Amino acid sequence: MATSLKIRIIAFITACILIFGIGVGYAFLHSDGTSKSLPILNMAGQEITISEYRDAADPDFNTLIMFLSEDATEDKDYVYPVYTCGDFASRLHDSAEKRGIRCGIVGVKFKTAYEENRSEILNNGSHYLPAYSSYDACRGHAFNAFNTTDRGIVYVDSTGITVEEKEMGNKPYDMIVYAREGEELGEIRVDQVESLDYSYYKLKEGQYLRYRSTVEKYNYAAEILNREIRENNISASTAINKKRELEAMRLNLEQREEYKWIIVGQLGVIDHLQVFW
Repeated sequence: MATSLKIRIIAFITACILIFGIGVGYAFLHSDGTSKSLPILNMAGQEITISEYRDAADPDFNTLIMFLSEDATEDKDYVYPVYTCGDFASRLHDSAEKRGIRCGIVGVKFKTAYEENRSEILNNGSHYLPAYSSYDACRGHAFNAFNTTDRGIVYVDSTGITVEEKEMGNKPYDMIVYAREGEELGEIRVDQVESLDYSYYKLKEGQYLRYRSTVEKYNYAAEILNREIRENNISASTAINKKRELEAMRLNLEQREEYKWIIVGQLGVIDHLQVFW
């Protein structure tokens, strides 16, 4: 009887240890995230901090796109210098890893036109400074990287826009980033991307720039016509004919596929790119 009771007690203790061990192991794997600082500075001059989740794994491309469609990082307001690209990258990283999707942060240094800006970058060592508004002063950028199981590395930029831009009717979007050292950094809206190859971006950029050139010609012609009408330097019949021509041109521009494109280009030529996993 005593032996039987002893065996039962040992079995109970063993079961408790196993249950406790499994619980601790699960909590360890599914922890709230381990905090980690990266050598990427935000506009406040502070290193970006992220939370890493041990069970995060590389997604396939469709899983990544689905996650981006559900995530709302890009909806947050861009507030210079309080909340900028590095902060958005950190937010998207933590959101992805919390969902079990492994994510990295990319630090980019741009080549700059002014020697004093370049020397400031070089003197900063390993830190990646965030972007400024003008190209000549633009020193760096931060965005995210995902190592998809079927399409390889995919760069994503979920940096939002300012309140003023939203009031003008603009909307923030997740962007696929095309980046490689020695080349211009470019971005295309996620739902408008057909290829991840850099050559695809350059092809689309060229097509879009030609479209923009046509738009500028239309705007210039409309401005000239309006000025001639205000100054009475054009006959009524000629003005009517020109208005018809411009209206046809406008309709044609709005019907072209480029009208709905969102492409960001000429942010800078990449001097150095590094991914922090």
